[in-house]
Amino acid sequence: RMFNDTLIELARRIPDGEHDIRVGDDEQRIRIQGIQDRRALIDRLIKSFKYRDPATRLPEAEGLARALGVSLPDDLMLSTDQLRAFHRSSGIEIGGHTHSHPILAQMSDMDAEAEIRAGKENLENLLQAPIRAFAYPNGRPVRDYTAAHAESVKRCGFEFALTTHPSAATASDDLYELPRYAPWEANPIGFTLRMLRTLAAAR
Repeated sequence: RMFNDTLIELARRIPDGEHDIRVGDDEQRIRIQGIQDRRALIDRLIKSFKYRDPATRLPEAEGLARALGVSLPDDLMLSTDQLRAFHRSSGIEIGGHTHSHPILAQMSDMDAEAEIRAGKENLENLLQAPIRAFAYPNGRPVRDYTAAHAESVKRCGFEFALTTHPSAATASDDLYELPRYAPWEANPIGFTLRMLRTLAAAR
């Protein structure tokens, strides 16, 4: 369970009512009354935590849950056997995403490459199969990763890498900085409109 999962579970499990939430030096009183309040809390907490030191994000998120009296689950993720079965039979390719989901641009180039390499090696050991694809954590060019990290991904043996630059990929795109869009819409019309906007914005 990573820091973002911890924050999501906190927001899912916190009781309805008013709560004092301290995030860093900021303390606010919030009111939870239904799913929209919980979604808003998730957005707020993840935005606050995602650029923090990777070594402290999870302990701080867990500390916040304890302070609010929220019990957290320890069985959110697939087991090794489940992951291997998924890899063999789902038809979906599994890719790398670093070892601990840091923002690479906030690390030294050496530490960032170690994160990328460790994530690949750990996943390959779990799956007992090679990993071709990589996705940059958070994924925004310059702010979250740089050209140096794309070179690290290549040196670590990945064949291509995905960003979160919102566009459709073209033949001219760098294989280690492929754009993509997030089709989060829950209805066909919204999905189609987002797809068309993305295609129109293709470089």
